[in-house]
Amino acid sequence: MSAVLGELRGKVDARELPPADQSELRRVLYGLHVLVKPHVKKEEDAYLPLLDARLTPEQAGEMFERMESAAAAAKRQAGTPCRNDRSGQARLDESALDHDRAAAGKCQACR
Repeated sequence: MSAVLGELRGKVDARELPPADQSELRRVLYGLHVLVKPHVKKEEDAYLPLLDARLTPEQAGEMFERMESAAAAAKRQAGTPCRNDRSGQARLDESALDHDRAAAGKCQACR
């Protein structure tokens, strides 16, 4: 599955994804979703009660901010397009994600 996904990602990055490959990508992504969703649910069921019992609200807030920052960094590294950009050309602005929480997830043009 990962080999197929890697091959398809190369085509997506090159903007050369024919309709048959679009269907294959959709199939692979749905398959990953089916695998990951119950795994995440199981972890939430196990860890959220522990976190609620052992973290103060401030500690929990700090943890979630760090998680958001890590997710934003991963999106930047992957060159994730801005979700508000209809052309698909704008990329997330690194300084916006690092320094301006209100602008997180938006490209320079959207802010």
